[in-house]
Amino acid sequence: MKGKNAVVYFYNADGSKDCTTQAIAFDEAHAEFKALKFDVVGVRSAADADSQFVQHYSQRFVADADNSVRKQLGIQDDLFGALAGRETYVIDKSGTVKLAFNSQFQPEEHVAKALEVAQLVASESQGAGFFGSFRLPSLADLGVGKKSAEPDTDAAPSCWLPSLSHLGGGHKSSEPPVDATSRGGFPSLANLVGGKKSVEPDTDAAPRAWLPSLAVLGVCKKSDEPNADAGGWLR
Repeated sequence: MKGKNAVVYFYNADGSKDCTTQAIAFDEAHAEFKALKFDVVGVRSAADADSQFVQHYSQRFVADADNSVRKQLGIQDDLFGALAGRETYVIDKSGTVKLAFNSQFQPEEHVAKALEVAQLVASESQGAGFFGSFRLPSLADLGVGKKSAEPDTDAAPSCWLPSLSHLGGGHKSSEPPVDATSRGGFPSLANLVGGKKSVEPDTDAAPRAWLPSLAVLGVCKKSDEPNADAGGWLR
């Protein structure tokens, strides 16, 4: 039975009333155990074996010579030794005992308990097979934690936003930045009239409209003479 799932049940003797009831119950559930990939094996004492009895069932039967296996497992006799103990084991393919059930006078309950545990073992085996082949993506796979300021080529075709240096926000020169003109970008702060100290129009900002400075308009000019630049009398 090594490397296989198995239900092994120990009973008294072939042909006795309760043992026959138990054998019939296991045989009726044989198809269900087979679907769950469990072998069913009945074990009785060699002295109580009947070759004619086993021919009526589809399950396997083995004889325990001198009850040596019973003794190794520690199965106790019932009724002060008058009856050999009735005990059922459910064992998975790794050799782990999943159930040990003892009841002398409930032979059919052995089948119900064994089938319940066999279904659980089969379910656990199928679940392990599914999750063993499934892997969640790691944070590295998702690109989380990437510190580079440059656009991520792996993330294309997602949109990349320009930095402040590309917009000219940090550009100190009065000339338009090369990067901005090549991209058709925004003018630098120096190209805007509000930040330029010269009273002359900024030729670099053309063809945008140029606003005259306050000095050109004559605002705050103290001279009583008309301001030619302003085209009128401003005091």
